[in-house]
Amino acid sequence: MTAVAIHQEASNRLASLGLEAQSLQRTVLRADAEARLISDLEPPNAEGVTRYNKTNRYIREELMPSGWFPDNTQGYCRTVHPGREWAIVASSGDSDTGLWTPNRSPSTKYRKGETTEKAVTQNFFQTSFDLGQAFQLEAPIDDDGQVVWYLLYNVTEDKIFVELSLPDRIEGGRITHWAERIIIDPIDRASSVSLPIGESPDDGAGDYTVDVAML
Repeated sequence: MTAVAIHQEASNRLASLGLEAQSLQRTVLRADAEARLISDLEPPNAEGVTRYNKTNRYIREELMPSGWFPDNTQGYCRTVHPGREWAIVASSGDSDTGLWTPNRSPSTKYRKGETTEKAVTQNFFQTSFDLGQAFQLEAPIDDDGQVVWYLLYNVTEDKIFVELSLPDRIEGGRITHWAERIIIDPIDRASSVSLPIGESPDDGAGDYTVDVAML
């Protein structure tokens, strides 16, 4: 059974992982601003590739000041918690992403490779007996076996739906089942992301304005 956290419970669960909803919202909104610059003169997959690349860049900019660090081993782009216990991977999701609907669950939009399959399988064995009270993850972890969370995003014409979720099953190359879902409030794509005067986006820090649309 999938554990689902929304609203305040989601904020509390994110805090237990060393995260804040606003930093994840800023991440996907900044990536969206970059993806919007893609024109019809570029290759058909340019927008999706740009969104994925920038999401990974900006989540690292958000989290590295808190001690998180990048790891691209075997081409598997992870942002790793300072304690090395868990990591975050960004991925596009389907239309169920960021929404809580009984008896429905999101899946990754595109098929994943062998490295992802290995990570999801590792998640299953590490969390099968550890999602107890307060969702504490206490399984032994080694350098090659962090619990891997997925930052899923789905972009519609006017909103970005996002969640941070822990996969435990992959079928046909797509992640289809989740041990835990932390659903974050959707973001209005018309929101602005502002940086302090004199600070470049590369600095990866500072004040932002993110308007959140509640459903």
